[in-house]
Amino acid sequence: MKKFLLIFSLLVVSYVGFCQSMQLTGEVKSSSTNHSLPYVNIGISNKTVGTVSNEKGEFRLNLNEKVSPGDTILFSYIGFKTEKYLVSDLSN
Repeated sequence: MKKFLLIFSLLVVSYVGFCQSMQLTGEVKSSSTNHSLPYVNIGISNKTVGTVSNEKGEFRLNLNEKVSPGDTILFSYIGFKTEKYLVSDLSN
């Protein structure tokens, strides 16, 4: 398996309404080539919250009230090591 580290560029974090939902948007890139990675699976561990990056590596992940700052976001891409980040680390 290739050594891989996702570079996560946090583009926008916005709080939506009073329902305490939040949206994370960003772009997933390879650290070795700095190229965007299309169709990366992105999801919250042990929750039914997730998305896939588009052909440009961009994504929008809607976090509902069931997601806490201590939950883990997983970035998974075939042939690469799965990366894990805390929601609180990416939402700051």
